[in-house]
Amino acid sequence: MTRGSDTGRLARRELLAMPDYLAHERSQARRLAIGAAWLVLLALSLLQLLEYLLGHDGDRVGPWLLHAVWRLPALLTAVWVLVLAAKRPEGDWPRPLSLLLGFWVMIAAWGLTALHLGGHEVQMHEALQRLVITTVAVSVLAVRGARDLLPICLPGIVLGGVLLWSLDPGPARALAWATHPLLATVVAAVIAELLFRGNAQAFLANRQIRESALTDSLTGLPNRRAVDDALRAAHARVDRHGGHYAVVMADLDHFKRVNDTWGHAVGDEVLCELGRRLRAELRANDLAGRWGGEEFLILLQDVDADAAWRAAEKLRVRIGGELFVTSAGELPVTVSLGVALSRGAPRPEDVVNRADEALYEAKRGGRNRTAVR
Repeated sequence: MTRGSDTGRLARRELLAMPDYLAHERSQARRLAIGAAWLVLLALSLLQLLEYLLGHDGDRVGPWLLHAVWRLPALLTAVWVLVLAAKRPEGDWPRPLSLLLGFWVMIAAWGLTALHLGGHEVQMHEALQRLVITTVAVSVLAVRGARDLLPICLPGIVLGGVLLWSLDPGPARALAWATHPLLATVVAAVIAELLFRGNAQAFLANRQIRESALTDSLTGLPNRRAVDDALRAAHARVDRHGGHYAVVMADLDHFKRVNDTWGHAVGDEVLCELGRRLRAELRANDLAGRWGGEEFLILLQDVDADAAWRAAEKLRVRIGGELFVTSAGELPVTVSLGVALSRGAPRPEDVVNRADEALYEAKRGGRNRTAVR
């Protein structure tokens, strides 16, 4: 196995482990399943009606009834898809039902083709053409690429092989009949894999764009837009379920002196190191973001006033207790912090404003300290 194939396999596993990609995949599979279900329902019903009208002869049962038996599972699966789409639009059914729908469509296609093998030459070629077109068309239902096409196409191929063997057409004729459907399966696998990879690349590109739009390019922390979104979400959660959140405003003390003395490049190093220390000290459900310049906002979830103050003090000691290593040498850096608890604030902006007032109080009190409002 080559190194490249290992990398590709690892990338696929990592992709399918991403919750946001799986949600994206469900959404895509839902759209494809609904579209395919309507197409199957309308097309097969119309074909069945035409065959009945053209092939029904008094009390004699024509081939239309046998065709209906082959098509019925695909029709019922299509109805099932549409019912689930209406009743459970957010369920996990889209991919399994897409595969099941494709499976029954291919079973019907192979079964109907086998009925015409050995019959009239024109009907036989028309049946093979429909099988080829159907095989290529179901590739869109394989949302995870060629691997998803296996359960869709392989049972139909096995069924077709058994039916072909029962007709005993001879090796040459059997090969002639099977060549185009098997080539169509290969083409369908290539199409399914290209669609999967193209969709994955588009998802990752869009994800990177979204992350770039919500990430501070210098520190790697969430930017002000992302912090605003998190604040609104936290406020809405508290309004619905109760509890509190706290906002901590942190500002580097005498940061202008750092820039004026050692230059903006060293100032950027200090900001990056501050961001790293903030991330290291926070819980998984808390958030630290760059609010602007040398000012940072920390969102603490599910805390009371004492817990918020202790968390802010821990940050202050962690930041000021160890020199910052920069290209200009080791520098002493401290921060002032202002803490505000949500406690009944009508808007998240009100909590931020109180934290800002507490920050200015800490600055006026001599810096390198924590104030609470």
